[in-house]
Amino acid sequence: MRFVSLTAVTLLVMSFCGCAVDQRIGLTYTPFLNATGGRGALQIERPDIASVQKNEKGQYVIGTVTNALGAKIGDTVTNDFPGDWLALALKTELEGSGYRVILVEHLQGSSTKALKVSVDRLWVDQVRTFATNGAEAVLSLNITVMKYGRFVDLIPVSEKATLRAYHGGTARQKEQALQMAIQASMRQAVPKIIRSLE
Repeated sequence: MRFVSLTAVTLLVMSFCGCAVDQRIGLTYTPFLNATGGRGALQIERPDIASVQKNEKGQYVIGTVTNALGAKIGDTVTNDFPGDWLALALKTELEGSGYRVILVEHLQGSSTKALKVSVDRLWVDQVRTFATNGAEAVLSLNITVMKYGRFVDLIPVSEKATLRAYHGGTARQKEQALQMAIQASMRQAVPKIIRSLE
């Protein structure tokens, strides 16, 4: 006798009746880099996330929820502000490298060292193969590096992270995939930021 999970049956039934099944996840960051070479104060402006849309509840839509047939039945959403998530990751890693990081709403024109971040894409989806079911996260952003109010460098960052398992599509898997994507983004960006500023 075959057993089918109650969650899968519920999602399938709700998909046929047209009911939306949103999945809420949290945005967290765990530091991991061991970069060095940062010196002095560094301002980071609150990241621009205009590319990330909100739903009618005011939640940020950052992916989709699909049923067993692969059809969309809802959105992956978060109540956490993605800009603060990115700022926290940068602050954590850059402070670890030696900077004294100050988060600001808007940069002051005369800031000695400063960063402006804009998000092109932040998305996480459920991915399926014949044998596995998991999550794939995509994070794409641009970091503008400035000194004394003048442009120094533009650092484009784009990362994709996939997490697969025999059973998947869970909120936890999506959180882990996003964690992997942002850590990879920091691994790519932080050394370049230090080189540009120092």
